[in-house]
Amino acid sequence: MNGEAREGALGHAAGKTLWHYKADMAVARELPQVPLYTESDLIESESTTGDTLYSNGTLFHGSLFQGIEKVINTSMKKLTLLCNMDKVKESEQGQFPISSLNPFATDLMFQAMLVWVREHRHLGSLPLKFLKVANYKKIPNLKDFYISLDVESTSETNMKADVVIHDQKGNIYSRAFGAEVTVSPTLDSMFTAK
Repeated sequence: MNGEAREGALGHAAGKTLWHYKADMAVARELPQVPLYTESDLIESESTTGDTLYSNGTLFHGSLFQGIEKVINTSMKKLTLLCNMDKVKESEQGQFPISSLNPFATDLMFQAMLVWVREHRHLGSLPLKFLKVANYKKIPNLKDFYISLDVESTSETNMKADVVIHDQKGNIYSRAFGAEVTVSPTLDSMFTAK
């Protein structure tokens, strides 16, 4: 399944600000061959746990979206995370249950970007958009997987990257192209440690 999403457009109705989002989805009859991510780096050089990220103000997500287990490594060009979705029980998935599309794991792709910005820019950030997401294989719910982030560019106000969810051998589950977050010192108060 391929999907394209465009950033929100601002509208007004009865004095209220309304956000509108758009996504174009192409559903394939058959899943494409699973590509291999050859740029993965699983050599551990960091020890930050997911629990730390969710409690120290780096991330603000509730329990269902806390899928990062630990930071494997990070640099100015890359970030690798170990993840697991074992906290997401079927009875708690609501109206968007996990299927071939996993909204909980897709959110982890943006969380990876927030982790990178906090680590290397020391600022808060929030997701803006992604140009395209391609899903190749169902992401395991009770098994470890990896997220690799490849930084495309960073500026005073944003960061762009490609983000890949893959297994230990590099088989790609999902890949986001042209993901972007906004970066700002004014967002820091939103991420204050609890």
